[in-house]
Amino acid sequence: MREARKLGIPVVAVVDTNCDPSEVDYVIPGNDDALRAIRLFTSKISESIAEGAQLMTDKQVADMQAAADAAQAATEAPTEEAAVDAGEENQHGRSAGSGNAQEAGGERGGMPKVESQTV
Repeated sequence: MREARKLGIPVVAVVDTNCDPSEVDYVIPGNDDALRAIRLFTSKISESIAEGAQLMTDKQVADMQAAADAAQAATEAPTEEAAVDAGEENQHGRSAGSGNAQEAGGERGGMPKVESQTV
């Protein structure tokens, strides 16, 4: 315990009625003499560690997925150069697509005419 204090490491300990809990940062009250109690403590502690590790992994995977989605969205967004090129085409009387609005099958604003069908 003295070494943990020197290094600034928090102390987690099972404390029985015959122990002084003042030196322990995180007290686990219990019987430290019974093998069955020690097995219970260690199994619960190991389950908690595994659960925390899984939560951290899930968070890291979600963060990496969000970063990948953001990077993909950034690469798919049109660049300023592409916007300038499209603007130059519009100055010559053509839309950014192939041909003008009438050639593309649209009537207003370059939007194609859509026919509705009932099924």
